[in-house]
Amino acid sequence: MNRWFTICMILALLTVFSGFTCGESPMILDTGFDLWCGNHLCAWEVTAGNVRRVSTWHRSDYGAEMVGNPAEISQLALGKADCLEFRLQVDRDDGVDLYIEMDFQDDGTTEYSHPIPTTDFKPANYRITPPSWYQSVRFIIRKTGPGRAVLAQVWVVGRNRNKCTAPSLGLGERPLGAVCESDDQCAVGRCVMVESRLEVGYRCGECRANADCSGDDVCGLGQGEEGFYLECIPAASHSMGDLCFGPDECVTGLCCGGICSQCCDDQDCPLGSCRMREAPVPGGDGPDYVLLWWSVATQCSPGEGKGSTGDVCLFDDDCQSGACAGAGDFAKCGECLDMSDEDDVLTCFIKYRYERCQSDEDCQDEESCVYLGTVGGVCR
Repeated sequence: MNRWFTICMILALLTVFSGFTCGESPMILDTGFDLWCGNHLCAWEVTAGNVRRVSTWHRSDYGAEMVGNPAEISQLALGKADCLEFRLQVDRDDGVDLYIEMDFQDDGTTEYSHPIPTTDFKPANYRITPPSWYQSVRFIIRKTGPGRAVLAQVWVVGRNRNKCTAPSLGLGERPLGAVCESDDQCAVGRCVMVESRLEVGYRCGECRANADCSGDDVCGLGQGEEGFYLECIPAASHSMGDLCFGPDECVTGLCCGGICSQCCDDQDCPLGSCRMREAPVPGGDGPDYVLLWWSVATQCSPGEGKGSTGDVCLFDDDCQSGACAGAGDFAKCGECLDMSDEDDVLTCFIKYRYERCQSDEDCQDEESCVYLGTVGGVCR
């Protein structure tokens, strides 16, 4: 990237935000076609024909004339939004058509194309509801037909979802974990309601029930880049403390409140109560303790040494023998979300993520890798 182009882009960033109000998010740079790097637009890519700098309604107000048949410019969006508002000002000769188009996922397929309904630089405003899920979108302005076509303003701003009333645009081939409304939107062909400890909603998934899986696999909870989804996994492959969808995926045979647990209520514990144990505050130093209320397993009298040989456990003090053996440390990234200090005892609400961790480096900035017991622990 040369120095002049870098300077132009910095100027574009400084300029583009000046016309937006609170509650609006700019989706594109250089909405007024004011920023030129030599003979080229700095922020827009010419993909067909050419463009040149010309006057618009005033000789000192410049825009971009699209030259050629066809002519096309495009720009990859700055971000995503739940509602898109377009503010357009153009001029064109009779017989010239101008379109505003969108290529969601920037994969070469245009999912939205609409004629720009204005001429003589008269303003035109309208809103559309984009797909409920997308990772990126490229905005395209396309000209067809011989004659003059000048762009003065092409604003695209993101607004809150409640500002759009139209149904969402359709978008197919969504990956596992992507938000969806119907089966045909998903690459795997299933849009499934997922209820987990951390979120609830329809996501693209592999299965709805165990019958959708082959062999001894069961339909259980998984997580990908787009979020939680249901996938076919080996039965009893989730340890106590893992998030779950159903009991068959848990080694304990119980999925209580979305977590593989030893018990769901006191009736499952003949010799004690069903509860969560107390554990150190994530990232904390010293003896302060906190009640873990989210994404932590419930056990029968945790820490009271009542577990017999062969009972599931997380810590040594769960067992009569004082030994809980398993396949290694069970740790997850945790963050203290709400903290209070009463009677010199530190208490906070903690959210643990789905993934396991080995050290703080595996976690996000405000999180710590917290030891929560033993993977597949069983009392010796």
